[in-house]
Amino acid sequence: MGMMLDDNWPAELTRSITEAPITPELLFLSELRQICGVKQNAISNWISRFPDFPQPLHEAGRQAVYDRNEIHEWLERHGKQANW
Repeated sequence: MGMMLDDNWPAELTRSITEAPITPELLFLSELRQICGVKQNAISNWISRFPDFPQPLHEAGRQAVYDRNEIHEWLERHGKQANW
């Protein structure tokens, strides 16, 4: 559970806490294969056949990094099994 802020906190501290950027948890496709228990071609099919599959945060060659929460939400929306 997150920290609760009350009226006794200095405004500048409260502002810095509530406006702090959120860093996403990262997920590689190799991890997604393990989590879902599927092969690479299944992941490739999801990417090519589902226009709402999340976009990678970064790509370097054949390696793509995704936002773990976006992938988790996508899997749930599409009824895909995952062992988080």
